[in-house]
Amino acid sequence: LALRAARDVVGSGGMASRETGELVGMELSKAKLEVVTLTEELAAAESQLRSARFAQHIEARETLGAAALCRQSVKEIVSLHRALDAIVAGMEDATRADGAAASTIAGADGVG
Repeated sequence: LALRAARDVVGSGGMASRETGELVGMELSKAKLEVVTLTEELAAAESQLRSARFAQHIEARETLGAAALCRQSVKEIVSLHRALDAIVAGMEDATRADGAAASTIAGADGVG
């Protein structure tokens, strides 16, 4: 804005009056203040972005750790399930063997 005002004054071919010079100076001061303000806001936004990225990085590492623990837990559960299946199968085999032995004994005694 300040540069445009200065170009308008110079472009008109006339000498800038004192008032016009002051107006241009005020516009230039406003523009400089706006640049400083925007620079500070940019620095603050960049700082917030760095903080957010760091927090996101930490969250990602924690999520990966939690996923690894879940996978390990699932492996342990599968292992326990297989062991229980083997125990149950052994008990069923023992029950069948006991039943077959009882039938054989009952048949030999003539009972049944």
